[in-house]
Amino acid sequence: MPCLNEHLLCSFVNGEWHMRESGYIIIEGNIGAGKTTFSKHLTDAIRDTGCRSTLLLEPVESNPFLPLYYQDSKRYAYTMQEHLLSKRYAMTQFAQWGALSDYGWFVMDRSYFGDLYFAMVQMKDGFFTFDEFRSYISSHRCMQTNIHFPTAAIFLDASPAACKRRADARARDCESGLSMQYLESLDVEIARLKAFMNRMTRVVSLPWENDQDKSQLKATAHKVAEQLTQNLEAFDDFYSPWGACQAGLFEPCAH
Repeated sequence: MPCLNEHLLCSFVNGEWHMRESGYIIIEGNIGAGKTTFSKHLTDAIRDTGCRSTLLLEPVESNPFLPLYYQDSKRYAYTMQEHLLSKRYAMTQFAQWGALSDYGWFVMDRSYFGDLYFAMVQMKDGFFTFDEFRSYISSHRCMQTNIHFPTAAIFLDASPAACKRRADARARDCESGLSMQYLESLDVEIARLKAFMNRMTRVVSLPWENDQDKSQLKATAHKVAEQLTQNLEAFDDFYSPWGACQAGLFEPCAH
């Protein structure tokens, strides 16, 4: 059965189904999973199919609050998370605008949606006060009115132990204090986001526990790119840019 919405995977022209030439994809996973590296390979692989593709990297290096957060988490957690939320929101808006305007594919190294699992962990670990968490959720909800769900959400499935090993190996100074407990907490919330995304859009789960060399990464990226741009598989439910996000994402939290 062909897909139900022309902005998902394909289009119907002159009685035939054709390659989908635009969309936006979010790459999600724990810190150190390998999102940036895979995002770069996927962007190149989509171009190899003949489609235009733009890479939007997570605003980590340009985040002035991240080093401060790792030095004093309680003091800077809310400031850092609001800063990242605004940046990821702007990037997600840019990606969806480009996709809906047929400017090709946009590959996002994390997104507005993924920002929420960091905030959930900040709250649970005591780095947000309850009022700060309510303020963050209010901002997130207001932004939701201008966000469409992505064409696809790709999750790199790697254990917290594998993510810590990779994060330590890349020697990013501000991440030197990453704890297993923090990564394990993020892992729980990422699983919740994946379950939610499974109800709202197409989800691709990639086993990412073992390290891969460049040729393996390229092969995986090309396989995913071909599936997303050429696969005519239908969705069971009609795609809605509004969905029922608040029913799954914004559950009340105890003090």
